[in-house]
Amino acid sequence: MTEHEKTTTYCTQLRARALPAAARWVFNEVLAAMQNAEELGGPQGPAYLDLMQAVIDEATHRQQVYRQILAEQPDL
Repeated sequence: MTEHEKTTTYCTQLRARALPAAARWVFNEVLAAMQNAEELGGPQGPAYLDLMQAVIDEATHRQQVYRQILAEQPDL
């Protein structure tokens, strides 16, 4: 394992630990799905970067929508 991989793994573990149990489970499942896609011959090169950007964009959109819901319903 390279130093970069060790750092990435450590940072991922820190992100996971910061989450409540249910969220940590979802986070780990998402990471496993991403890893499986890579290992099963998923996109490479620029197509991989496009995939990661699409995931980021979707997560950002969902975050913005939920933030708006919370602002409209502060009792959640």
